[in-house]
Amino acid sequence: MFQKNFGVYNDMIITEMRIINRSDQPWTKCYMALWTDDDLGVASDDAVGCDTNLNLGFTYNFTNNDGEYGLAPPAVGFLLLQGQTIPSAGDTVKYYSPLLSNNLLIRPGYKDLGMTAFNMYTNGNPSVGDPSNYREAYFNLQGIRRTGLPWINPVTNQITKFAFPGDPFTQTGWNEADAGNRRFIMSSGPSTINPGDTQTIIFAQVISRSASNLASVNSLKYLSKQLKRLYDYNFNISVAADPPEVEHYSSGNGKIYLTLNDEAERKKYFNAYSDTYFEFQGYNVYQIKSYTNNPVQSDTVLIKTFDIIDGIKDIRDSIYLNEYEGFIFGVVQRGSDNGISRNIELDKDTISNRNFINGTEYKFAVSAYYYDPSGGPFTLPKVLHSPKKIIKVIPQNISAGTQVNYLMSDTILTDQRDLGVMPIIIDPVKLLNATYTSVFGMFENKLSWTLTRNYNGSSAVLFQNVHDFTGTQDTAKSADGLLLIHQAIRDSGVVRDPDDNYRISNNIPTYSLQKGWTYEPQENIWFRGPDTAAIMSAKLITQRQFDSRSLGISFPTQGRFNNFRSRITANGKQFTEGTGTNTLMAGGPLRKVQFVFGETSKAYRYAPASNVLLTDTNLIVTPYRDMTDVPFAVYSVDELDSSGGAPRRLNIAFVDADADGIWNPDESKLGKYQFTYIFDIYYSETPESKV
Repeated sequence: MFQKNFGVYNDMIITEMRIINRSDQPWTKCYMALWTDDDLGVASDDAVGCDTNLNLGFTYNFTNNDGEYGLAPPAVGFLLLQGQTIPSAGDTVKYYSPLLSNNLLIRPGYKDLGMTAFNMYTNGNPSVGDPSNYREAYFNLQGIRRTGLPWINPVTNQITKFAFPGDPFTQTGWNEADAGNRRFIMSSGPSTINPGDTQTIIFAQVISRSASNLASVNSLKYLSKQLKRLYDYNFNISVAADPPEVEHYSSGNGKIYLTLNDEAERKKYFNAYSDTYFEFQGYNVYQIKSYTNNPVQSDTVLIKTFDIIDGIKDIRDSIYLNEYEGFIFGVVQRGSDNGISRNIELDKDTISNRNFINGTEYKFAVSAYYYDPSGGPFTLPKVLHSPKKIIKVIPQNISAGTQVNYLMSDTILTDQRDLGVMPIIIDPVKLLNATYTSVFGMFENKLSWTLTRNYNGSSAVLFQNVHDFTGTQDTAKSADGLLLIHQAIRDSGVVRDPDDNYRISNNIPTYSLQKGWTYEPQENIWFRGPDTAAIMSAKLITQRQFDSRSLGISFPTQGRFNNFRSRITANGKQFTEGTGTNTLMAGGPLRKVQFVFGETSKAYRYAPASNVLLTDTNLIVTPYRDMTDVPFAVYSVDELDSSGGAPRRLNIAFVDADADGIWNPDESKLGKYQFTYIFDIYYSETPESKV
């Protein structure tokens, strides 16, 4: 027999025991057993039990007060980590031999027997006392009383090989009803050991003390589960997170820019100890003292923490400190639900509190951190930090001859005015003279986008089938000095213009440096639509029946001009006409239109009666009056139009709020209420009754 102890691990002694048949005859019906000899505390107050799922046998104090341990006495047990192995078709057993080595043995056609019996002894009891001969001992190894009679579980009334398999902590199942001088034996078998063969069992002796005698049993089982998981992973549960990829840019303007990609946010790391995952939570940005090559904590200054918005802020955990010789509970990672930013602008040296100096080296690091709420004492920590990968930055002016056409945070104009894709400059020097195409489509039943780059005649797919459309930096992708933000715009209207007063006054981002409309020539900006913020807040139009969007572009709604939201939508497949009194269009999609000033058109004029102008301030009743001239024409110029993109002249209408017979908006916020409408019907100077 060979036996080896692997030392103490969190109040657990782990032992490997081997039986080697060195004879020339096979050994049959072999059992290997663990037998307790020493009592726990006062001998007359012991109780025993087993957990067949864990392969655990244990002894605990029957009462909550022991003559040696006092109140809340501990529980002790044997945990069988590896039992005997026997041939078994269709099964496979895996284990490391020797323990803690990298030699993984895989044996198809075998299975681990685990604990096959649990027996209790109590002094000279005729039925369950110590065995007095080899027959009685062999009975006990098989899970039979020394008299040859089986154990009967009084809860199930079934024969069993496991005495007292209940749960003392919850008082469920079959548990001891009284106490005494208890010992137990747990066995694994039988097996046949042929000449030269070896059978190995590995077990741990575990002890745990908790708030009471029965809570100690519960704690013992918890620690045994953790140890079993450790054993399954060969005591290698270390987890290492990859550092985020960081790029830097500094053009000598007194600022340093750090840019992250989103790879760290797409990862999670398995926590083998608890069978859970560490999931991405945020970034920590540090500045490091420049003269240090191997910085310690005192050389590192936390500049900023970015934390995803999910309600998880400061993370507290128990950590072991040598100086206290124990665990303390406190904040191990601070957070603030401030969201993720991957474009970090630094305008001073945090360590010296001075401006950055060109030609001087500065060091930074960004660490991603991951969170697993299942962490705590005797487990892995709740927070997993990636290593701090040092970034060296030397601010300096852009080299002579380098042409920079954009600045940091500029938005590159696209040929689509709905801003479904917004490229933001994060490194002007890395920009390429290339063409980028982002295609929206369906993949795995989800809306996705794929980005292709055409550079020097060569085409390459940069990102494929990305599902993120939140329109924020949290989900943006970066490439070639660009941060690419995608949005799925599904409601009616266009994205608000960058100078939209409502968005500006309410600090709402427009995600754009590009207007949803243009003038040709640009200096002829005499035509102004009504201000959308004024429409929403004006006391004169409290019902907001026009539901305007950017530039005051609006759509007639249900029941003519009543105060309902527009039913024209950006993602509709086609226009449909209403029925009955609800005769206006619904559906979509929206079309690109072109205003051409200098071409006179006939427009439908809707106006209140002159005698109700002072009372109908909400312009609820504006019936059709006639067709009158307006100094512009409107064309559909959309490739999805029925014309296939060829200009198609459209009918026009306007609300003549002052009933003077003229389309004459001014530059006031509401443009004299001369609200203009475009109909998706071919232009005709002959009025139609349904319009």
